[in-house]
Amino acid sequence: MFSQVCYLRLTTGDRVPVDGEITQGEAWLDEAMLTGEPIPQQKGEGDSVHAGTVVQDGSVLFSRQCGWQPYYAVADYSYGAPGPEQ
Repeated sequence: MFSQVCYLRLTTGDRVPVDGEITQGEAWLDEAMLTGEPIPQQKGEGDSVHAGTVVQDGSVLFSRQCGWQPYYAVADYSYGAPGPEQ
């Protein structure tokens, strides 16, 4: 099976498209939809991020092992995101 490491940059307001691990930076993530916790959690290098959570403040680079299927999930998410004019 084809496998590689995929990297994505997330900034304030972005929704995490797939589970992964932060490789650079720090951010506060709203995990309420997963945990019910109303207070954003601070995440940094080495911490896990989960699909569906939202970056409240900060910027991170995160990675995940991926083959073609996860790659398409990320592409589909990006394709469906509204552009600057929307």
